[in-house]
Amino acid sequence: MACGDIVTIDADFIVEPDMADRAQALAFEVFGETPFIRQGQAPKVALVYRAAEAIPSVHLKTADGSGDGIDVLSTGTQFVAYGVHAKTLRPYSWIGA
Repeated sequence: MACGDIVTIDADFIVEPDMADRAQALAFEVFGETPFIRQGQAPKVALVYRAAEAIPSVHLKTADGSGDGIDVLSTGTQFVAYGVHAKTLRPYSWIGA
């Protein structure tokens, strides 16, 4: 799904899985809860919001080189909304859907 006025907070934490929960709680505190939560490889989650105006994409990764981190996906980016996850070989799911 192309982003733009759709903004996705992509919390990708495998090494420290509790960080995905903490990132989700922080996003809910700052942006409010969203019913649009996509999961492909637990505990990773993507929280989808609508933005009132364009914001820049941001990519924040942990210093350990694991690839864990948070991405804010917006204008000029995209995320997979449906289909089969490349690593788990299972369909992406929408939590609460």
